[in-house]
Amino acid sequence: MLREKSALVVKIHKGLDIVLTVIAFVGAYFIKRHLPAPLGGLITEPSYYIVLLLIVIIWYLGFEYFVSSILIFTNRTGSRRFGRFFSR
Repeated sequence: MLREKSALVVKIHKGLDIVLTVIAFVGAYFIKRHLPAPLGGLITEPSYYIVLLLIVIIWYLGFEYFVSSILIFTNRTGSRRFGRFFSR
C-alpha cells in the first residue's frame, strides 16, 4: 500500500514539475515579448512552442532516468545490491 502511494506521489511530483516549467516558460515568453523596445522584443520566426515541447520531452525523459536511479538507492535491498557490486 505504501509503495503504491509512493509511486503515485512521485508521478504527481513529476507532473507538477513539468507544469511549473511550462508556466514559467510561457510567462517568461510573454514578459519578454511585451517589454519596451530596448529590453524586449522577440522575433516571431521560430516557434517558441516547439522549443517548449522539446523542453517538456527532455524533462520527462530526464525524470524517468534520474528518478528511477534515485529510487534504487532509497530501497534498502537496492542499496545492498549496489554495495555488493562495488565491494567486489
